[in-house]
This record gives sequence, C-alpha cells and structure tokens, in this order.
Amino acid sequence: MPARAKQTPPRHQLGRDLRLIREQRHLTAAAVAATLGWSESKISRIETALAAISANDLTRLLDLYEVNEPRRAPLIELAAQARQRRRRFHTGGTLPDVYEKYTEFEAEAATISVYCNTVIPGLLQTPEYAKSIAAAAPAPEDEELLSERISVRMVRQAAVFTRQPPPALHIVIDEAVLSRMIGGPSAMRRQLLRVLEVSEAPRTTVQILPFTSGAHAALSGPFVILTFEPDTVPAQVYCDGLTGGVIHKNPDDVELYRRCFNSVANGALDPFESADMIGRAADRLVGPNHPTE
Repeated sequence: MPARAKQTPPRHQLGRDLRLIREQRHLTAAAVAATLGWSESKISRIETALAAISANDLTRLLDLYEVNEPRRAPLIELAAQARQRRRRFHTGGTLPDVYEKYTEFEAEAATISVYCNTVIPGLLQTPEYAKSIAAAAPAPEDEELLSERISVRMVRQAAVFTRQPPPALHIVIDEAVLSRMIGGPSAMRRQLLRVLEVSEAPRTTVQILPFTSGAHAALSGPFVILTFEPDTVPAQVYCDGLTGGVIHKNPDDVELYRRCFNSVANGALDPFESADMIGRAADRLVGPNHPTE
C-alpha cells in the first residue's frame, strides 16, 4: 500500500492560515494585539500553534481581518478540529490543559530556572530524543499526535531562544541524565552536543549536579521556576507528572522551590566543569562500541 500522506495538524494549519491572512492585510502582530486588547505574545502563540484559540477569539480575529464566507468556514472548522484533538491529550478529556498554560507563561518569562534528574529538559531536547521519551510512555500516543507534540516542543524552544532579549535560562541537570541512554548512542551523543551548544547561548547557564553531591534538596523530583518582569505575573513553579502537570502559584510554595533550586545550583559543578563533563560523556559514545551513524 502507498504511504499515507502526512497531514498538518489542525492547530498548526490554522496558525499558518491566520498568519498569512494577517500579512495579506498588512497588519503587524502588535497592531492586531493593540486593537483587540491582547498581548502581542498571544498573537504569536496562536500563529505558531503554541496556544489554542477560543471560538469567541477566533470570531473577533476574523472580523478584524474582514474574513467572509467561503473563507471563514474552513478556519472555524480547523479550530473545532484542533479543540477536539486537544481533548485527546487528556485522560477522559476532563483534565485542564496545564501544559498549554505553562507554555504560554514560559513564552513570557523573564527568567526560567530548571532542575531535571531523569531526562534532558524539554527546552534542550532534540526531536529524536523527545520522540524516544514519548515512545516509552505507559500509554503511547498514535504517530500523528506524537508528531504534533514534538512539533509543539520545537516551536516552544524557538519561542524562548529567539526572543529579544532572551530570558535568563538557568538549568541544573543531574549527572545520571548524562548516562541514561535514550534513543541509542548516536541520538544520545547528538543530544549531549545540543546541550553543549545551548549552554553557550546568551544569558544561559547549564550546570551538572554530580553524584558526589550526595543527598540534596531536590531529591523529590524535577521542576521549573518562572519569574516575570515586575508588576506583570507572579512567579510560579511547574511540576510534571504521568497524568498532567501542576502549576504552583502560592508565594510560600514558590519560595520553597526557589531555595531548593539555589541549593542544588550551589552544589553543582560550575558551567565550565559542567561543559567538560558533558563533552566527555559525548566522547564516550564514539568508538567501536558506539559507532556513529
């Protein structure tokens, strides 16, 4: 049988179409945001498929763009399909899309502090590494949904690393992550080299927490702290899980995680020592026992 043509996910197609229409109307994202009372980043997230758009918001956008039939109906149908697919990401379709809310906050954060003790953090993952992790999940997704998730993750990365100015990104990774072979030697080596590449980006710090640090404050698991420009959004913490993530906004909870992060960062190798350890881990994946592709 011939291979099935790969279809663009509805939310991605809708975002592209909306961006094209805006550009055809010679409108900037800033002008649209100002007219509708939205933030410019909201327009960007919709157009890059990082955020869904409600039926009401889509109507307002199409009215502003003066989109009439027959062009309007397919866009409304794409939005409906996107909302239906979105529910499939959740158990029984009842859990709130916390991950989507998190990505929206992440796109606006002034500082992002990440601690990971199991895998390379999502902001640094290569597509093949991310796909290997998703394939190992207890309830693997179908190929189309998996492809969409990975695509969203790559857009997420671009939203963070291409911002001007970029956020201050501080990542602490447990040494165990460097040895966990995900995706095979070649994929793992490319992933480690990607971490080294990102560690050299402006306003980015990557540290490795070595085994020699022993017991430490973050043994309970990974988390991300987001802080924002003063007088915008209160700081918050995101923790992931098998059945969905949790966002902590209570100031006392956030402060506890902040102290926890500072503790592991202080116990980690400095950025230069960390880069050396990552490089040596990548080098070990080259040779007769680990042929590169």
